Amino acid sequence: MTNTTIERSTTESARSEIEANLLRLYGAWQARDEAGIRALFSDRDELMLWGADAFERIVGRAEADAEFVTWIATCPPWTAMAPTHRVIGTGGDLVWVADEVEGRWENETEAGTEHFRVSTVWEKSDCSWRLVHANVASPHQRGSAQEAP
Repeated sequence: MTNTTIERSTTESARSEIEANLLRLYGAWQARDEAGIRALFSDRDELMLWGADAFERIVGRAEADAEFVTWIATCPPWTAMAPTHRVIGTGGDLVWVADEVEGRWENETEAGTEHFRVSTVWEKSDCSWRLVHANVASPHQRGSAQEAP
Protein backbone atom coordinates (compact mmCIF):
# COMPACT_ATOMS: atom_id res chain seq x y z
CA MET A 1 0.00 0.00 0.00
CA THR A 2 1.29 3.42 -0.95
CA ASN A 3 1.38 6.22 1.61
CA THR A 4 0.58 9.31 -0.51
CA THR A 5 0.98 12.94 0.48
CA ILE A 6 -0.64 15.47 -1.86
CA GLU A 7 0.04 19.19 -1.91
CA ARG A 8 -3.25 21.10 -1.69
CA SER A 9 -2.57 22.88 -4.98
CA THR A 10 -2.50 19.61 -6.95
CA THR A 11 -5.87 19.17 -8.63
CA GLU A 12 -7.70 15.89 -8.19
CA SER A 13 -7.89 15.25 -11.95
CA ALA A 14 -4.17 15.92 -12.43
CA ARG A 15 -3.34 13.63 -9.52
CA SER A 16 -5.54 10.85 -10.87
CA GLU A 17 -4.12 11.09 -14.40
CA ILE A 18 -0.52 11.19 -13.22
CA GLU A 19 -0.99 8.33 -10.77
CA ALA A 20 -2.49 6.29 -13.64
CA ASN A 21 0.58 7.16 -15.75
CA LEU A 22 2.87 6.09 -12.91
CA LEU A 23 1.01 2.79 -12.65
CA ARG A 24 1.61 2.29 -16.40
CA LEU A 25 5.25 3.33 -15.97
CA TYR A 26 5.97 0.83 -13.20
CA GLY A 27 4.00 -1.91 -14.96
CA ALA A 28 5.93 -1.37 -18.19
CA TRP A 29 9.22 -1.24 -16.26
CA GLN A 30 8.38 -4.55 -14.58
CA ALA A 31 7.50 -6.10 -17.97
CA ARG A 32 10.62 -4.58 -19.61
CA ASP A 33 8.30 -2.85 -22.08
CA GLU A 34 10.47 0.04 -23.21
CA ALA A 35 7.94 1.16 -25.85
CA GLY A 36 5.27 1.36 -23.15
CA ILE A 37 7.52 3.58 -21.06
CA ARG A 38 8.55 5.75 -24.01
CA ALA A 39 4.85 6.33 -24.78
CA LEU A 40 4.74 8.42 -21.58
CA PHE A 41 7.67 10.64 -22.59
CA SER A 42 7.32 14.23 -23.74
CA ASP A 43 8.40 15.05 -27.29
CA ARG A 44 10.39 18.00 -25.96
CA ASP A 45 14.10 18.41 -26.68
CA GLU A 46 14.41 19.20 -22.95
CA LEU A 47 13.32 15.69 -21.93
CA MET A 48 15.91 14.58 -19.34
CA LEU A 49 16.22 11.07 -17.94
CA TRP A 50 18.75 9.92 -15.35
CA GLY A 51 18.98 6.32 -14.19
CA ALA A 52 20.63 4.59 -11.25
CA ASP A 53 23.65 3.53 -13.31
CA ALA A 54 26.29 6.00 -14.51
CA PHE A 55 25.67 5.32 -18.21
CA GLU A 56 21.94 6.05 -17.86
CA ARG A 57 21.62 9.65 -19.06
CA ILE A 58 19.33 10.65 -21.90
CA VAL A 59 18.59 14.15 -23.20
CA GLY A 60 15.79 14.75 -25.70
CA ARG A 61 13.13 12.58 -27.28
CA ALA A 62 15.26 11.47 -30.24
CA GLU A 63 17.96 10.15 -27.92
CA ALA A 64 15.30 8.49 -25.74
CA ASP A 65 13.84 6.71 -28.77
CA ALA A 66 17.30 5.52 -29.84
CA GLU A 67 18.90 4.67 -26.48
CA PHE A 68 16.22 3.84 -23.91
CA VAL A 69 16.05 0.20 -25.00
CA THR A 70 19.59 -0.31 -23.60
CA TRP A 71 18.39 0.75 -20.13
CA ILE A 72 15.60 -1.78 -20.08
CA ALA A 73 17.90 -4.53 -21.33
CA THR A 74 20.03 -4.16 -18.17
CA CYS A 75 17.08 -4.48 -15.78
CA PRO A 76 16.69 -7.59 -13.67
CA PRO A 77 13.68 -9.86 -14.21
CA TRP A 78 11.22 -7.90 -12.10
CA THR A 79 8.34 -9.81 -10.51
CA ALA A 80 6.82 -6.79 -8.74
CA MET A 81 7.35 -3.05 -8.64
CA ALA A 82 5.32 -0.56 -6.64
CA PRO A 83 5.69 2.69 -4.71
CA THR A 84 5.72 2.46 -0.93
CA HIS A 85 5.60 6.22 -0.31
CA ARG A 86 4.60 9.06 -2.63
CA VAL A 87 4.54 12.85 -2.49
CA ILE A 88 2.84 14.83 -5.29
CA GLY A 89 3.04 18.58 -5.76
CA THR A 90 2.82 21.36 -8.32
CA GLY A 91 4.98 24.18 -9.50
CA GLY A 92 3.49 26.40 -12.17
CA ASP A 93 2.25 24.23 -15.06
CA LEU A 94 4.19 21.19 -13.89
CA VAL A 95 3.38 18.40 -11.47
CA TRP A 96 6.18 16.60 -9.67
CA VAL A 97 6.15 13.24 -7.95
CA ALA A 98 8.66 11.79 -5.51
CA ASP A 99 8.25 8.03 -5.03
CA GLU A 100 10.02 5.50 -2.88
CA VAL A 101 9.70 2.28 -4.89
CA GLU A 102 10.26 -1.35 -4.02
CA GLY A 103 11.10 -3.71 -6.85
CA ARG A 104 11.36 -7.48 -6.46
CA TRP A 105 13.22 -9.65 -8.95
CA GLU A 106 13.75 -13.35 -9.38
CA ASN A 107 15.54 -15.66 -11.77
CA GLU A 108 16.15 -19.42 -11.77
CA THR A 109 18.66 -19.35 -8.89
CA GLU A 110 18.29 -16.05 -7.02
CA ALA A 111 15.78 -13.49 -5.86
CA GLY A 112 16.11 -10.04 -4.37
CA THR A 113 14.61 -6.69 -3.58
CA GLU A 114 15.77 -3.30 -4.82
CA HIS A 115 14.72 0.05 -3.37
CA PHE A 116 14.63 3.13 -5.57
CA ARG A 117 13.86 6.78 -5.27
CA VAL A 118 12.06 7.88 -8.41
CA SER A 119 11.44 11.59 -9.01
CA THR A 120 9.36 12.57 -12.02
CA VAL A 121 8.13 15.85 -13.49
CA TRP A 122 5.01 15.89 -15.66
CA GLU A 123 3.71 18.51 -18.10
CA LYS A 124 0.25 18.72 -19.68
CA SER A 125 0.58 18.38 -23.45
CA ASP A 126 -2.22 17.78 -25.96
CA CYS A 127 -4.71 16.93 -23.19
CA SER A 128 -2.47 14.36 -21.51
CA TRP A 129 0.30 14.48 -18.92
CA ARG A 130 3.76 13.67 -20.35
CA LEU A 131 6.99 12.89 -18.54
CA VAL A 132 9.56 15.66 -19.02
CA HIS A 133 12.07 14.56 -16.37
CA ALA A 134 12.83 11.40 -14.42
CA ASN A 135 15.60 10.61 -11.97
CA VAL A 136 16.02 7.09 -10.60
CA ALA A 137 18.38 6.64 -7.67
CA SER A 138 19.16 3.62 -5.53
CA PRO A 139 19.83 4.70 -1.94
CA HIS A 140 20.78 1.15 -0.91
CA GLN A 141 22.69 0.31 -4.05
CA ARG A 142 24.55 -2.97 -3.71
CA GLY A 143 26.43 -2.14 -6.84
CA SER A 144 25.11 -1.61 -10.31
CA ALA A 145 21.57 -2.59 -11.21
CA GLN A 146 23.35 -4.53 -13.97
CA GLU A 147 24.57 -6.95 -11.29
CA ALA A 148 21.05 -8.20 -10.72
CA PRO A 149 20.46 -11.18 -12.99
